[in-house]
Amino acid sequence: IMILPLLFAALLFSGCTDGSTVKAGPTIKNQLVFRGGNELWNAEYQVNGEGRFTVEDGQYLYDNWSDEKLVVFYKGDFSEMSGIKDLKITYQTAGSGGSIQMSEPEVGPHNRVFRLGGGGNGTMIGDDATITIMVFLDGKTQSFELSNETSGSDRLSFMLKKSPLEQREEMKKWMQDQ
Repeated sequence: IMILPLLFAALLFSGCTDGSTVKAGPTIKNQLVFRGGNELWNAEYQVNGEGRFTVEDGQYLYDNWSDEKLVVFYKGDFSEMSGIKDLKITYQTAGSGGSIQMSEPEVGPHNRVFRLGGGGNGTMIGDDATITIMVFLDGKTQSFELSNETSGSDRLSFMLKKSPLEQREEMKKWMQDQ
């Protein structure tokens, strides 16, 4: 699947030999949604990414961006969380990871939904990736895996909105105009 966009970009740029201008190729957008859970937790990990091929001064370049967000939801009776003194939720993919930690010895978590996000340049995870979630509650550990459950409507809604690269370019233009 990933070979077709690369082949298309190579064909598009094959006529660009003068090197005097910047020529932009297609922007490739992709969204992946991974879901999973266990008896007490549900989680969704979403990655929105895009890449663009360009030719500048005879060199082929590739610029990419992705953002990711993790939402973890406690399914159990929320009153059971009131005595929790230490909570840590981590996620790990082949190329990234992160954690949320809460230590409030008197009251426990304020909410049953926990969120974590980030983004940047780098390799986006593949369709067949596995995301491992680990939940640490007062010294006890639970883990589960998320699998790719990206639907056509997930991809369509992402394709129709402005991409991170488009937003970044608009911000650069706005800053130059100031």
